[in-house]
Amino acid sequence: MIFSLILSGAAAILLYTGILFLIIALRKGDRGIYLIFALSSLLHGIHLLIEIMTIQQDTISGILLFFKPQVAVEFVAGIFWLWAIAHYTQVKPRRLLWLITSIYSLLATLNLVLPYGSIWQEVSGLQSINLPWGESYVHLMGTPHPLIILGAVTGIVSSSFIFYACFRQYQRGERQRASILAFSLTILFISFIHIYLVDAGVLPQFISTSPFAFLLMIILMSLQFADEIVKTELRLQYYNTHLEEIIEIRTSELRASIQEAAVLKERNRLATELHDSVNQTLHSLIMIADSLPKIWQTYPDEILPGLSKIKQMAQGGLVEMRNLLVELSPERLVDKPLGELLRQLAHALAHRSSLNITTRIDRELILPPQVQICFYRVAQESLNNVARHARATQAEIHLNCQHLDGNSEQVTMLVRDNGLGFNQEELVPSNLGINIMKQRAEKIGAILKITSQPHQGTEVSLKWSFSGSL
Repeated sequence: MIFSLILSGAAAILLYTGILFLIIALRKGDRGIYLIFALSSLLHGIHLLIEIMTIQQDTISGILLFFKPQVAVEFVAGIFWLWAIAHYTQVKPRRLLWLITSIYSLLATLNLVLPYGSIWQEVSGLQSINLPWGESYVHLMGTPHPLIILGAVTGIVSSSFIFYACFRQYQRGERQRASILAFSLTILFISFIHIYLVDAGVLPQFISTSPFAFLLMIILMSLQFADEIVKTELRLQYYNTHLEEIIEIRTSELRASIQEAAVLKERNRLATELHDSVNQTLHSLIMIADSLPKIWQTYPDEILPGLSKIKQMAQGGLVEMRNLLVELSPERLVDKPLGELLRQLAHALAHRSSLNITTRIDRELILPPQVQICFYRVAQESLNNVARHARATQAEIHLNCQHLDGNSEQVTMLVRDNGLGFNQEELVPSNLGINIMKQRAEKIGAILKITSQPHQGTEVSLKWSFSGSL
């Protein structure tokens, strides 16, 4: 029979497509869209095979034997197809999807349980269907079951959801995928309307157009999937070929971002220190200077302590300003001995905080520019952390240079405090200050070590080795 051959060809395409996408899903490890699409295609292919066996029967009992599981498989295939569309369009109203799934599952079960399925309430006989090329087959005649209305309403709701999903997909900018799906669904929707009108007796019996409409949809979406898979493979090949170049670009971008964050952090710190130290010092000087004439008239003996206080504050402000000028001009960090810079740093911090900071410099050194800047910045970051977080009362900076084996020397800087300390296991990996110190140390080939215990203070150690003499 020609009609059977046509259906067999359509079934073969659906089964082949289902198996192909099942293999793709298993190879790609994708349990989503490809897997659901494959199962839907396989079920529709099985549905066509059962339909071939149905049209070959010429008795009511023989037709019902295959017609009932045919319709049941069609409902189950519709469930998978609905979920495939939801994954394809990324529109997933789960309550609606599960409601439709439940109704289709119920209809599939009742179709197997009821004597004439969920399509027919009573079968009165057979009707011969004549095809245009002279072939004919028989079809059931009788009273439609009321459940056909539930199926029709559920089908309309499903179709409305699918068209809405296409619209949302189109709005997201996936216009090609949405247009292909909408075109295919329109043809499939027309075929479903034709089926219900035939089953309701409005239109004369003819061959079902839904298998061919669905076949068209499968072909179009398979081509779309294949195009996406090919593009993905090409992108992977490109990334594999240019992997080192891509990593280098990404690394450069990350390094630039870290440097930008460090610069911004440093600017904010300098702005804060200008406000907290120099600005407040000048403001206090003005207030004391304004009050001195009144004190002179009332308590002349208090003038000398007031002048002494002004002198002390002015000297402190001068130290702060010199320290800030040093930090704003990196060249000033390399033309003075490191010990002198560390003493200025300690003096400036002690002036604006309650910390008692002692410095112990065993040997005055001028280190290579990058090395000296690294030591200074690590000391600066460490002392700032002490002042802000440690709640310490005392801190110490110890700079030492000792001879190693051969012609090697090692410069060691220790920054200790008696503050709260912290649990190193709970240290946040993304801590910007510590990461910057580690990067500075790695850049010059130094070893940075941070040792701390809760309520036992913190020690920051920086060691740099070199050959020769300074």
